[in-house]
Amino acid sequence: MKSALLGIALFFKRPNIINRLILGGGAAMLAWLWFIPDLTYNLTLKNPPKMTIDQVVKTPTDQLPRYIVLTDAMMSRSEQSSDALFAQSAIQALSPQAKEALRGKLKVLSYGYVMEQSVKKNDTTMSAIYYPVYPKTDSKENTIHSASGLTANIVIKDSKATEAQLKDDVYFKDSTFTFSGEFDGQLVTGELKRLLDESGYQVSNKAVVLQKGNTPIALGASIFLTVAALFVAFFVLLSFVPTNMLYRWLGFEPEIVRVEV
Repeated sequence: MKSALLGIALFFKRPNIINRLILGGGAAMLAWLWFIPDLTYNLTLKNPPKMTIDQVVKTPTDQLPRYIVLTDAMMSRSEQSSDALFAQSAIQALSPQAKEALRGKLKVLSYGYVMEQSVKKNDTTMSAIYYPVYPKTDSKENTIHSASGLTANIVIKDSKATEAQLKDDVYFKDSTFTFSGEFDGQLVTGELKRLLDESGYQVSNKAVVLQKGNTPIALGASIFLTVAALFVAFFVLLSFVPTNMLYRWLGFEPEIVRVEV
């Protein structure tokens, strides 16, 4: 056993210092930010708990579950001029005078969300969408027609949404759509707060962000990954101990080779 430990410790001494720091730091970070939280979640809860927005707001952020399903959430829908409707065949069949008379008068309700874009090599792509949610009212639909005057305490972020899904609001009309996600401690602050404010949304300074689409690692996998990451981090740390000291700690005497001159 001691020989195996010594061999592993010496193996991790082979990479240079910078590579060891990257390897050990990466393993420790993954364990602390991802594997251990998911393992803790799996050991305490079998399924994401269902909570109302009021329950989320009243729970201290450091006590919120890692994964949450909202049971009473609803979105806002904004009324916009629907020039896109002019592409429909029924409207195309109208006379030019009739179409011109209708232009700007047709309205459509569209789900309210904010698109975050990134620019890489002069190419602009959608990186995520954000949409504030509000406690459900007595409305038959799970939307409100205006968020004016309302303050959101929860914002959902989806980095996996695509522009194709957002077309014609297919994303929000999907039969499997739910208001759920992972809470990793992120609050609505900084650039995100500015983005939402400029888009006309009133969002609490303490609003939490749920990462939609993120699901917990399975129990067995989370145990394995946690142990593996901590194993790597431990032996990388051990690799910075002088070799002679490692030998003595493990009960070995360093091998001394005598060279005749």
